[in-house]
Amino acid sequence: MNWFYAKQDKTQAGPVDDATLGNLLRSGEITPETLIWKEGMADWSSYSSVFHPPAQVASSPGMTRCSECSQMFPPDQVITLAGRPVCAGCKPLAVQKLQEGVMGFGPAADAEELWKRVETRGYDFTIGSVLGRTWDLVKGNFWPCVGVTLLCYLVLMGSQQIPFLGLLAVVLVQPQIMAGLNWYFLKQIRGEPATLNDGFEGFRRGYGQQAIYMLIMMGIVLGVVVFCGILAALVIPVLSGALTEEQKSIGLVLFFVIVGIPFLLGMWYLMICWIFASLLILDKGLKATAAMKLSRRVVKLRFWKIVGLFFVIGLLSMVSLLALCVGILVMLPIAFGSISRLYEDIFGDQSAFPAV
Repeated sequence: MNWFYAKQDKTQAGPVDDATLGNLLRSGEITPETLIWKEGMADWSSYSSVFHPPAQVASSPGMTRCSECSQMFPPDQVITLAGRPVCAGCKPLAVQKLQEGVMGFGPAADAEELWKRVETRGYDFTIGSVLGRTWDLVKGNFWPCVGVTLLCYLVLMGSQQIPFLGLLAVVLVQPQIMAGLNWYFLKQIRGEPATLNDGFEGFRRGYGQQAIYMLIMMGIVLGVVVFCGILAALVIPVLSGALTEEQKSIGLVLFFVIVGIPFLLGMWYLMICWIFASLLILDKGLKATAAMKLSRRVVKLRFWKIVGLFFVIGLLSMVSLLALCVGILVMLPIAFGSISRLYEDIFGDQSAFPAV
């Protein structure tokens, strides 16, 4: 659950999850009188009026927090809607939100509406903040995060080793597992219970659209490869008959530089631009093409910062491989968690917040 709060200078800060909000209170950065807000609240309210008592922000053993009113209830007084715990008092409003597809609750969403909200509000981030908050998340739930990530990867790699079916797994298994892992971390970021089943949520929701998304990517790759093959078939005979062996080698190198490098850079560009597509399909219920378009438009607003984030993640991953490959068990959850963290910062409940 994302909260916004008013600083002493009356500026707005956030979003932060429940745990972070509690830490801010304990550190003195906010007080019980600080105004806070989340989607679903009619107006800003003081911390003390929302949490009774303020210490309730911490986890209560055996209790479950309602995702709508944020109050704590025994498990038998809470139901689950769209993966979110909801108390009996909030159930009618939650059901209405689910039926109407309100942003941030339920699967229905409109890509153009989401884009207009992000474009109007804009967004910014620092690489250190995204990685730091993700590390805090992983560290606080370390073994489940590592275990779920590792198990999903083992299922993915195992499916790709099946004779004659490995290629199909790239479409029918890989995108669904990748989306599920992002979903697993997204639920934790939102303060919702996350289990192993969430790592495979891509097989239950948006399965076909995830497959279409991967088919589009593979189609682009195949199209470029065929084009390069035809071009090579036309160029190589010319080189063979008119050039010396040394000139042929130079020609082939130039061919790779002129054709191969732009292809690799183009694929790298598209992978960055479509980084949020799987989560938009799973979380917002978008069609594959709409999710890919929206992801690209959003990423372009902060393209080089996002490139920087993935460069740092890639660098840390390479360093982690040097630690007897053990470090990669930590970096994989951080990589998926960082995508989910940035996604929630951009597309989360803050999309419709009122002014302080």
